[in-house]
Amino acid sequence: SISEPGEYYFVAKAQVDQVYGDVLDSGEYGDDPYLRLIKERTNDSYYESLVGSDGLEEIIGQTWWYSPVIHVTVGNMQPTAQYTWSDADGSSPGTMIDFDASSSTAENITLYEWDWTNDGIYDYSSTQPTASFDYGDANSYECTLQITDNLSQTDTITKTVQANVVTDVEQTAFDRGFPIRHAVDGDWAGAQNFTPTMNSITKVELYLRSFGTPEFDLTVEIRENDPEGTLLDTQTFTPSEVSSSWSWFTVDFTDITVDSGTDYFIVVPPAPSGVTSSFGYEWGYAFGNQYDDGSFWFTRDGGSLWRDLPTMYEFTFKTYGIN
Repeated sequence: SISEPGEYYFVAKAQVDQVYGDVLDSGEYGDDPYLRLIKERTNDSYYESLVGSDGLEEIIGQTWWYSPVIHVTVGNMQPTAQYTWSDADGSSPGTMIDFDASSSTAENITLYEWDWTNDGIYDYSSTQPTASFDYGDANSYECTLQITDNLSQTDTITKTVQANVVTDVEQTAFDRGFPIRHAVDGDWAGAQNFTPTMNSITKVELYLRSFGTPEFDLTVEIRENDPEGTLLDTQTFTPSEVSSSWSWFTVDFTDITVDSGTDYFIVVPPAPSGVTSSFGYEWGYAFGNQYDDGSFWFTRDGGSLWRDLPTMYEFTFKTYGIN
């Protein structure tokens, strides 16, 4: 394997018995000259010259054949920093935050550096993607992660973190996946409404995966009152940030102040216009009415018409608020 970027040149070689100027059987081999890359004879000095229907044929035992020079350009994979965080104390009192940067991408990450309060000073560095920090209180803080790869390329990301963030609403049953994609039978998208019991939404988790090679980013929105209602926040993720295995996917929102008792919607919009493949994402859902205060919503026409199925299905999700 090649681990460094650059320009590389290769020549392939093989021991062959026959090289034909023309195709012996165009119906079987096509219209290009035919090169036979096998060794049938064990005699290195074997030689035979024949005049066939396609001209002179030379059979030379175990002669070496060399390909034209193959030119390969190996480029850099730019690193992309990403992390999730969670309140290490759960619903119990405490000020410890757990961080996980394993969703960062690069050819080879050699260093993770954490600036807990975004003051320009990296307080902790490690070759491992996980870390924890005790902030000492439940205030909000900006935390910056910088990753460095084996080529000394870097990338940073800053997020708002806060202790005492706890689960508010959750529906964790899962039976199968609902497609978020463009297809011949429609442009599919999904939404789930819920009623928060807290006065804030800090993040949500969706049980989902990518499939195939999506041509579009995954977008997750929080809206008020209906799937096309007031947009409160939106986050977008590239296909490389979404696992192809079923897992909980964290979406950190700017802390949203909400009214408990009001309907809010988690919306995963359809693929944008111009997408040609049917690859995309799947959001997990369960059969039956798993959550009484919300409904499963979907569209198959790009969002022109949303339909709800309140007793048949429920998307798999969690919401979090500040305790």
